[in-house]
Formats: sequence, C-alpha cells, structure tokens
Amino acid sequence: MPPYPTKPYLDNDDDDETVDSDSAEDIALAKAIALKKKERLTTISRAYDLDGDGILDEAEQAMRDRDEDGRGHLTNEEIYAIVQEQLKIQKHAGMMKKLIFALIAFVVLLALSNLGTSVAAAFLAKDVTADDGSKTGGVAT
Repeated sequence: MPPYPTKPYLDNDDDDETVDSDSAEDIALAKAIALKKKERLTTISRAYDLDGDGILDEAEQAMRDRDEDGRGHLTNEEIYAIVQEQLKIQKHAGMMKKLIFALIAFVVLLALSNLGTSVAAAFLAKDVTADDGSKTGGVAT
C-alpha cells in the first residue's frame, strides 16, 4: 500500500480515511453535486442544456447568448443571423486559404529567382579574369 492516499477524501475533517469510488455514498454524493449544479442554471439556461448535464458547453452557451429575447428558444430571425454569421466566417476562411496559397507561391518564386541570380552570377564570374594592375590595360608589352 502506498504511503499516500490513492482515492479522494469525502470529508475534510477525516484525514486518514479514503472513500472507495464505487461506494454508494460516493455515487450519491456525485448525484447531489450534479443536482446542485443543475439547480444553479436558470430556467432559460436549462432549456439550452441539451445533454442535461447541468452545465452549458460552448455550443449551448452560444445558443443561450443568441437568445436576445430570453424566451428559451431561438426565433427564425435569430437562427438566420447565426447562419449568416457562419457563412461569412466560411467565406473569410476560404479567402484566407487563397491568400496563404498566393503568399507561398510568391515565396517559391522569390526563392527560384534568387537561385537563378546566383547561377547567373556564378556563370559570369568564371569568365572574369583579374587585372594585373598595370596601366596598359592588361596588354603585355
């Protein structure tokens, strides 16, 4: 047996006993906590808690936030606004993908032009000879 507790404590005042996670007391405690969480939701928020866990996840909270009238359901106008917003986001994402592709193509073009310039400079450099420093312009006398 390890020297540290392996299961969570049920009570804070009883430091040397642990609770078996499969016990009926633990299950009852978990149900009571879930019920308290569920009771913390307002009536309108409970209408948006589709999975019934007592907590609004991101999608449920987004629907709750869009309920501007606070009636517990979305009107056709509110749903239309949500769909329009999603279509706008999709269009914007498509434009961003095109922009990224264009920027990548531009970077490749710049890299190829840099390579071409380097090859041309190397090709021209092999035909160049060094001047011997005389004033005759390199003509032997």
